[in-house]
Amino acid sequence: MKRICLILALFAAALTAPAALPTAVGDTIVDVEGARRVVLTGRGDSLLVDISGSGHNADYRFRYVKTTADSAAADVERRGARWDFVTPFEKNRSHADREINIGGMGFGFVTPLGAPEGMHVDMRSSFEIFFEPLNVSLFTRNRRHAFSYGVGFNWRNFRLDGGSRFLKDRWDNLTIGAYPEGAAPDYSRIKLFSLTIPFRYRFFITEDLSLGLSAILNANTYGSIETRYKMDGLRMREFDKHIHQKKVTADFMLDVAFHDVGVYVKASPFRVLEPSLGPDFRCLSVGFSLCL
Repeated sequence: MKRICLILALFAAALTAPAALPTAVGDTIVDVEGARRVVLTGRGDSLLVDISGSGHNADYRFRYVKTTADSAAADVERRGARWDFVTPFEKNRSHADREINIGGMGFGFVTPLGAPEGMHVDMRSSFEIFFEPLNVSLFTRNRRHAFSYGVGFNWRNFRLDGGSRFLKDRWDNLTIGAYPEGAAPDYSRIKLFSLTIPFRYRFFITEDLSLGLSAILNANTYGSIETRYKMDGLRMREFDKHIHQKKVTADFMLDVAFHDVGVYVKASPFRVLEPSLGPDFRCLSVGFSLCL
């Protein structure tokens, strides 16, 4: 009988023991699937979490308040694009937060504006590629507005349609002229490479749809012309890398993006070349963007 009572006492103690243990560190406070909106706010020494809506209940509301040390720092990790990387540390902010992104890029087609007679550019073969390897964005607290700046580069290619070519005259000016008689044209183009500093404002119409306005400063570090054609069965190549491009110009861009994919229009009020030393024209481009 004593043995039976002892076994029952041990069994009862085993059942009641977990209730006496302290709560495990890191217990889940709330788990909301498909939350419509989550707002994290820092106010002095308090941290507030507001959740609005859930997957099946649009009227769901949850608020969590936690007191923190005033000097406490929070690790912030946010992935707004595929190539974002983590801000290693950031103090709680009540007005704005910051993201450092990499990988914004675009591909488009270019055409000259106000080009002189004889400069017939084939837009289907004239393109630009730009890449922004580093971009810093500052968001307002409600994440409806973002201001950003960064560094990047741009490569533009203006290709004539085959009826004329770029060439240098005896005064080293860039001109447009005909191919030699009997020549079979391949192509003639201007290539321009620029280091860029983009300044961008983005307005988020919805969480996924946004509108961007950009002013882009260009340092046009390299330019060249190249012409290829066949003459008497021989392949001919004319090349020159002193084309008198403007050293500094600016572009203005409008883009509309859904998630990370967008379309853009970019125009420049500045001449591409020095007008006294080459054809007088400006640039317009349209294309697709990714992760801007």
